[in-house]
Amino acid sequence: MIYEIPKYPSTTLNVPCADEIKFKIVDNLKAKFQAKGFQILDIDGVKAQNNNGWVLLRPSNTEPLIRIFAEGKTQASLTELLDLAKKMLKEEVERAR
Repeated sequence: MIYEIPKYPSTTLNVPCADEIKFKIVDNLKAKFQAKGFQILDIDGVKAQNNNGWVLLRPSNTEPLIRIFAEGKTQASLTELLDLAKKMLKEEVERAR
């Protein structure tokens, strides 16, 4: 039965971010992903999902960073979701400075 469960490409990144702004940044990203048509789950960070996969941005409670977890149905969709999340995160960090 386990072998019938599909396996999708995934990745995790740690992005340095000051403790003072990391929670606000993740909150701001929620609205930005919603505006792009993603379904949102905002328990313990913000998880943005579409038909091609999902990306979760979660501020660390113990370190000055935001963790990005992502999974795509294909490597191309994973790369696309991850690139979008990194771009949006970078824009928010620059705006917060």
